[in-house]
Amino acid sequence: MLNIEKILTLAETNNPTCISIYMSTSKKGMNVLNSEDQLEFKATIRQIEKEIGSRFKTKREVHDFLVPLYELVMDKEFWRNQQQGLAVFYSNQGLHRFRLPLAIAKRHVVSNQFILWPLIEVVPTQEQSFYLLTLGLDDVHLYAANPFKMKKVLKNKLNQLSLEDTVGSDFEEKQLQFHSQKSGFTTAIYHGRGEGKDDVKSEILKYYRSVNDVVMTKLKDKKVPLLLSGLDHLVGLYKRVNKYSYVHEKHLTGNPEDCNEEALH
Repeated sequence: MLNIEKILTLAETNNPTCISIYMSTSKKGMNVLNSEDQLEFKATIRQIEKEIGSRFKTKREVHDFLVPLYELVMDKEFWRNQQQGLAVFYSNQGLHRFRLPLAIAKRHVVSNQFILWPLIEVVPTQEQSFYLLTLGLDDVHLYAANPFKMKKVLKNKLNQLSLEDTVGSDFEEKQLQFHSQKSGFTTAIYHGRGEGKDDVKSEILKYYRSVNDVVMTKLKDKKVPLLLSGLDHLVGLYKRVNKYSYVHEKHLTGNPEDCNEEALH
C-alpha cells in the first residue's frame, strides 16, 4: 500500500542504479485485451537496457540485472488488475510496484536515487478524508473515503439493523410509495394522508436514530466531513436525528441504489 511512510522508506535508497518508471494504465477495455500496457512497459525496459549498458561489463550482466522487470512484463494477472496509473521502482535492493488511482505522465529515470516527487499528488492526506453515508429505507451503508478510494465500514452492524425490526412488521401497510425513474439518480414522490403520513415519518426517524447510534460508534471522535447520499426527504429525516457535528451542508441527491460503488465514489 502506498503511503507517506512508504515514500520516505524508498527515499532512503541510495544505489548506483535506481530505476523509476511512471506510466498511465487501463482498468478495462481494448487496451487490456490487447496487452498494450504490457507492451509499453516492455518497450520502456528495453530502452532502459540500452541506457544502462555502460554501467555493466557485459550485455549479459545488464540483462540479468533487469530480470525482475522482464518478469513483471510477463505477469498477466498483474496487468489485468490495474488502476489508472503505475509506478515501479527497482534497484538491486528490490522491486516495488504501486497501482495509482490517477493517470500519471509517462517517464522513466535512472539515477542513484528513486524519483518520488510525482507520487506526492496521488497520496491522500488526512485532510482529504471523508465519510459517506448512503440512506435508503432498509439499505444503509457507511464508507470511509478519500479522493482515490472508499470502502465500507461498520458493515455487519448496519446490516443487522432493519426497518421492520426497528418499527414493526406493519410498516409496509402504511402510506409510503416511491415512484422512480428507470435510470440514473432518481427522485421520489412521498405519498401519505393525515396520521398515516405522520406515522411513516415517525417510524423512519426511529429507524434512522438506530442507524445514527451505530454510525456514532465510528465517528464520535472524528472531525472529518460526513457526506450524506439519498432521496431528499430521507436525507432531511436523517438530519433531524443526526448527532455528528461535521455533516456536510450539501448532500448527494438521488437514490444511491441506482449507482454501483465506483460511480457513487
